[in-house]
Amino acid sequence: MPHVLVTGFEPFADHAVNPSAVVAEALGGTPGVAAHVLPVAYGGVMGRLEPLLAGGPRAVVMLGVHHGPEVRLERVARNTIAADTADNLGVVPRQRRVAPGGPSEYASTLPLDAMGAALAGAGVAVSFSDDAGGYLCNYVFYAARHWLEPRGRRVPCGFVHVPTFDHVDEPTQVEALRRCLETLD
Repeated sequence: MPHVLVTGFEPFADHAVNPSAVVAEALGGTPGVAAHVLPVAYGGVMGRLEPLLAGGPRAVVMLGVHHGPEVRLERVARNTIAADTADNLGVVPRQRRVAPGGPSEYASTLPLDAMGAALAGAGVAVSFSDDAGGYLCNYVFYAARHWLEPRGRRVPCGFVHVPTFDHVDEPTQVEALRRCLETLD
Protein backbone atom coordinates (compact mmCIF):
# COMPACT_ATOMS: atom_id res chain seq x y z
CA MET A 1 0.00 0.00 0.00
CA PRO A 2 1.41 3.43 -0.90
CA HIS A 3 2.49 5.67 1.95
CA VAL A 4 1.50 9.12 3.16
CA LEU A 5 4.32 11.58 2.59
CA VAL A 6 4.78 14.11 5.39
CA THR A 7 7.36 16.86 5.08
CA GLY A 8 8.68 19.55 7.38
CA PHE A 9 11.42 22.16 7.06
CA GLU A 10 14.88 22.38 8.53
CA PRO A 11 15.67 25.16 11.03
CA PHE A 12 15.83 28.68 9.64
CA ALA A 13 16.07 32.30 10.79
CA ASP A 14 15.07 32.51 14.45
CA HIS A 15 13.81 28.89 14.54
CA ALA A 16 16.79 26.94 15.92
CA VAL A 17 14.35 24.04 16.21
CA ASN A 18 11.69 23.92 13.54
CA PRO A 19 8.50 22.31 14.92
CA SER A 20 7.47 21.28 11.40
CA ALA A 21 10.55 19.04 11.12
CA VAL A 22 10.16 17.65 14.65
CA VAL A 23 6.49 16.80 14.09
CA ALA A 24 7.11 15.34 10.62
CA GLU A 25 9.93 13.13 11.91
CA ALA A 26 7.78 11.93 14.82
CA LEU A 27 4.95 11.08 12.42
CA GLY A 28 7.45 9.15 10.31
CA GLY A 29 7.39 6.51 13.04
CA THR A 30 3.76 5.78 12.16
CA PRO A 31 3.18 2.75 9.92
CA GLY A 32 2.46 3.84 6.35
CA VAL A 33 3.99 7.30 6.81
CA ALA A 34 7.24 8.47 5.23
CA ALA A 35 8.67 11.67 6.70
CA HIS A 36 11.28 13.95 5.19
CA VAL A 37 12.80 17.25 6.22
CA LEU A 38 13.20 19.71 3.37
CA PRO A 39 15.84 22.41 3.03
CA VAL A 40 14.86 26.03 3.42
CA ALA A 41 16.39 26.83 0.05
CA TYR A 42 14.58 27.84 -3.12
CA GLY A 43 17.28 26.24 -5.26
CA GLY A 44 17.26 22.87 -3.55
CA VAL A 45 13.82 22.20 -2.15
CA MET A 46 12.18 20.84 -5.29
CA GLY A 47 15.21 18.71 -6.07
CA ARG A 48 14.49 16.96 -2.78
CA LEU A 49 10.68 16.99 -3.06
CA GLU A 50 10.20 15.83 -6.67
CA PRO A 51 11.69 12.32 -6.15
CA LEU A 52 9.48 11.93 -3.09
CA LEU A 53 6.42 12.85 -5.15
CA ALA A 54 7.57 10.52 -7.94
CA GLY A 55 7.66 7.72 -5.35
CA GLY A 56 3.88 7.52 -5.58
CA PRO A 57 2.57 8.58 -2.17
CA ARG A 58 -1.14 8.17 -1.62
CA ALA A 59 -1.28 11.59 0.04
CA VAL A 60 1.08 14.52 0.64
CA VAL A 61 0.93 16.61 3.82
CA MET A 62 3.53 19.36 3.98
CA LEU A 63 4.18 21.13 7.28
CA GLY A 64 5.63 24.53 8.06
CA VAL A 65 5.79 26.72 11.16
CA HIS A 66 3.94 29.93 11.95
CA HIS A 67 3.84 32.15 15.01
CA GLY A 68 0.14 31.81 15.87
CA PRO A 69 -1.28 29.59 18.61
CA GLU A 70 -3.28 27.29 16.34
CA VAL A 71 -2.74 24.70 13.64
CA ARG A 72 -3.56 26.46 10.39
CA LEU A 73 -4.97 24.47 7.49
CA GLU A 74 -4.06 26.15 4.23
CA ARG A 75 -6.70 26.19 1.52
CA VAL A 76 -4.79 27.87 -1.32
CA ALA A 77 -1.29 28.01 -2.81
CA ARG A 78 -0.53 30.98 -5.01
CA ASN A 79 1.87 31.24 -7.92
CA THR A 80 3.65 34.08 -6.15
CA ILE A 81 6.87 34.53 -4.23
CA ALA A 82 6.07 37.55 -2.09
CA ALA A 83 8.72 37.34 0.62
CA ASP A 84 11.88 39.39 0.48
CA THR A 85 13.44 37.17 3.15
CA ALA A 86 16.55 35.23 2.20
CA ASP A 87 16.50 31.46 2.41
CA ASN A 88 19.14 29.50 4.36
CA LEU A 89 21.59 29.95 1.49
CA GLY A 90 21.12 33.72 1.48
CA VAL A 91 19.04 33.70 -1.71
CA VAL A 92 16.20 36.13 -2.24
CA PRO A 93 14.55 35.03 -5.49
CA ARG A 94 14.43 37.55 -8.29
CA GLN A 95 11.69 35.57 -9.95
CA ARG A 96 8.31 36.46 -8.47
CA ARG A 97 6.48 33.37 -9.71
CA VAL A 98 6.78 29.81 -8.45
CA ALA A 99 6.06 28.47 -11.94
CA PRO A 100 6.04 31.09 -14.72
CA GLY A 101 3.08 30.36 -16.96
CA GLY A 102 1.38 28.21 -14.32
CA PRO A 103 -2.12 28.84 -13.01
CA SER A 104 -2.52 31.66 -10.49
CA GLU A 105 -3.35 29.24 -7.68
CA TYR A 106 -4.05 25.68 -6.65
CA ALA A 107 -6.49 24.59 -3.98
CA SER A 108 -5.58 22.08 -1.32
CA THR A 109 -6.95 18.63 -2.06
CA LEU A 110 -6.65 17.49 1.57
CA PRO A 111 -9.89 16.74 3.47
CA LEU A 112 -9.60 20.03 5.36
CA ASP A 113 -12.98 19.89 7.13
CA ALA A 114 -12.28 16.39 8.43
CA MET A 115 -8.76 17.43 9.45
CA GLY A 116 -10.16 20.47 11.26
CA ALA A 117 -12.57 18.25 13.17
CA ALA A 118 -9.73 15.85 14.05
CA LEU A 119 -7.63 18.73 15.39
CA ALA A 120 -10.51 20.10 17.43
CA GLY A 121 -11.16 16.60 18.76
CA ALA A 122 -7.56 16.50 19.94
CA GLY A 123 -8.11 19.75 21.83
CA VAL A 124 -5.97 21.84 19.49
CA ALA A 125 -7.07 25.23 18.19
CA VAL A 126 -7.49 25.22 14.42
CA SER A 127 -7.99 27.84 11.76
CA PHE A 128 -8.42 27.81 8.01
CA SER A 129 -6.34 30.13 5.86
CA ASP A 130 -6.39 31.33 2.27
CA ASP A 131 -2.81 32.61 2.47
CA ALA A 132 0.05 30.13 2.86
CA GLY A 133 2.45 33.08 2.95
CA GLY A 134 4.98 34.34 0.47
CA TYR A 135 7.99 32.28 1.57
CA LEU A 136 8.93 28.63 1.13
CA CYS A 137 5.71 27.26 2.65
CA ASN A 138 3.60 28.63 -0.18
CA TYR A 139 6.41 27.84 -2.63
CA VAL A 140 6.49 24.09 -1.91
CA PHE A 141 2.69 23.88 -1.61
CA TYR A 142 2.26 25.41 -5.07
CA ALA A 143 5.22 23.57 -6.61
CA ALA A 144 4.05 20.17 -5.33
CA ARG A 145 0.55 20.67 -6.73
CA HIS A 146 2.05 21.96 -9.98
CA TRP A 147 4.22 18.84 -10.23
CA LEU A 148 1.34 16.45 -9.50
CA GLU A 149 -1.38 17.96 -11.71
CA PRO A 150 0.10 17.52 -15.21
CA ARG A 151 1.09 13.97 -14.32
CA GLY A 152 -2.51 13.07 -13.47
CA ARG A 153 -1.60 12.24 -9.88
CA ARG A 154 -4.89 12.87 -8.09
CA VAL A 155 -3.68 12.40 -4.54
CA PRO A 156 -4.70 14.53 -1.57
CA CYS A 157 -2.03 17.21 -1.27
CA GLY A 158 -1.79 20.33 0.82
CA PHE A 159 -0.09 22.36 3.48
CA VAL A 160 -0.51 22.70 7.24
CA HIS A 161 1.14 25.34 9.41
CA VAL A 162 1.94 24.20 12.94
CA PRO A 163 2.55 26.55 15.88
CA THR A 164 5.78 26.89 17.80
CA PHE A 165 6.17 24.61 20.81
CA ASP A 166 5.68 27.50 23.23
CA HIS A 167 2.07 27.62 21.99
CA VAL A 168 1.36 23.87 21.64
CA ASP A 169 3.81 21.30 22.97
CA GLU A 170 5.39 18.63 20.81
CA PRO A 171 3.44 15.57 22.07
CA THR A 172 0.12 17.37 21.60
CA GLN A 173 1.02 18.46 18.07
CA VAL A 174 2.21 15.00 17.09
CA GLU A 175 -0.99 13.36 18.36
CA ALA A 176 -3.19 16.01 16.72
CA LEU A 177 -1.43 15.63 13.36
CA ARG A 178 -1.56 11.85 13.65
CA ARG A 179 -5.35 12.21 13.91
CA CYS A 180 -5.28 14.40 10.80
CA LEU A 181 -3.46 11.68 8.89
CA GLU A 182 -6.18 9.20 9.89
CA THR A 183 -8.67 11.30 7.90
CA LEU A 184 -6.76 10.28 4.76
CA ASP A 185 -7.82 6.62 5.06
